[in-house]
Amino acid sequence: MTKLRELATALDSNDNLKVYDIVNDTAAAMKVRQVTFMDNFTASETDGRNAWQVNFTLVEYLSIPEKKEQRKPQKVAVDQSAEGQPAGETTPPTNQEEQLTGAMAVLKKLDDALA
Repeated sequence: MTKLRELATALDSNDNLKVYDIVNDTAAAMKVRQVTFMDNFTASETDGRNAWQVNFTLVEYLSIPEKKEQRKPQKVAVDQSAEGQPAGETTPPTNQEEQLTGAMAVLKKLDDALA
């Protein structure tokens, strides 16, 4: 039980949850190769038995669509304006959560909760 809890809360050198390779037929069928633990790790004793009921959730780390998106070349925006008129300024989103998508947003929330 202690070892499993240590695995669920382990951090890498950047203080992010550790990423684990998963070897499971169901995960392989869904093309899930790497996972991290989610924050809902629970363990309780079962009534009348010498056993524990352990529940936890694994979250896919860098899903296939996220990997494809990272491989795409970044599009360079060209600033165009009419002669004599200034180009409109665009400001990047100030909220970091708006920039995060998918599993990275979940991992950010988990990281904030553990901090």
